[in-house]
Amino acid sequence: MTTEALSNIHRHTQSRSVHVLLNLDNNNLVLQVENETDLEAGRIQFSPSSIVERADALGGTTEVFWQEGRTVLKVEVPL
Repeated sequence: MTTEALSNIHRHTQSRSVHVLLNLDNNNLVLQVENETDLEAGRIQFSPSSIVERADALGGTTEVFWQEGRTVLKVEVPL
């Protein structure tokens, strides 16, 4: 999922930097991938279908949101 997220950012954005965070929270593995957002392009609603499918198959959830000029992909998978 991390590789797919990084590939999507490379292919579909002009971002020059990405932050990848991996945490354990209440027996959930939490992956968060953040990249800068071009505010001129607007906030296009999207759902990374292959990542959503992988997370669902593992009993997890996927969320995409915008925060302080960044697009954030958050995936939580129970351990």
